[in-house]
Amino acid sequence: MIFRQCVFCVLAAAGFVDFVQAQPVRGCPDGQAVNSLHPNGTPVQCIPVPPLVNLAPLELAIVQETAERKQADADIRASINEASIVGRYAFSGTQACFNSSRGFNADLTPVMPPLAAPPLPGQPGQPTPITFVSQGASTVTGFRTFNADRTGTLELNAINLGFPGIVYTNFNGNISASVSSGVPNASTSTQGGTFQWDIVDGKLIIDDNAGLAGGTVTSGGNRVGWSVTIRDLPRQVGVLGKDLKTLTVTNEAPGVEVSVLSSPPGEPLQVLETPRICVRDRVLRKL
Repeated sequence: MIFRQCVFCVLAAAGFVDFVQAQPVRGCPDGQAVNSLHPNGTPVQCIPVPPLVNLAPLELAIVQETAERKQADADIRASINEASIVGRYAFSGTQACFNSSRGFNADLTPVMPPLAAPPLPGQPGQPTPITFVSQGASTVTGFRTFNADRTGTLELNAINLGFPGIVYTNFNGNISASVSSGVPNASTSTQGGTFQWDIVDGKLIIDDNAGLAGGTVTSGGNRVGWSVTIRDLPRQVGVLGKDLKTLTVTNEAPGVEVSVLSSPPGEPLQVLETPRICVRDRVLRKL
């Protein structure tokens, strides 16, 4: 105890106690905050602190703006996406077919020719029966207009390529094949008509047999001016896109259709019917 008192006496004599107790209080009164602090010991500078701000109106404005932006985004999406497919679409696509002069069996293979009949005594021999099978390819462009009553109209233009075919003959029950003497050819044609459509389980179904009008061969080959129609077309089916602005359709299933070519008015009537099986696809874009 005596030692501690002596230490205090020494410090007091040296002036250290008075110096510590004399340090200025470096703080600000209530309602003010420190603006600057000088290390040389001069009093601090204080500035008034503004009262607390009510943030409720700002928070309400932020919430309201967020809701308005979400609604604006929904309105933009609604303006981009179509409500239905009713309207006019431009389309393009490809088509490939093979034709059989005798038609097709139930399994979709060409019907082969029968045995040649033996010549009758004193009579010339009969022509040897054949089956002629050929291939063709096309690019097709046009327009489809879908009406609200599930009807529509169709206009198309086609560029067609034809290739040499295969001639099948039947000798004593043995089928043989040989390449025909034909040459490749190209042609263009137009076609139009009406169709029916429906949406079933999210799929677009198009039936072109509602009233497919005749078209015309416009160039190429030796049948310019002949009319062309297609009957027994298989239905086309497509899955609807999210925005309904782009549709893709193709044949629902392979089937036998018939291409009919008729000579133009003023010429001797000729009608050429060719059974065929085609695959086709179309991409439709709304205008």
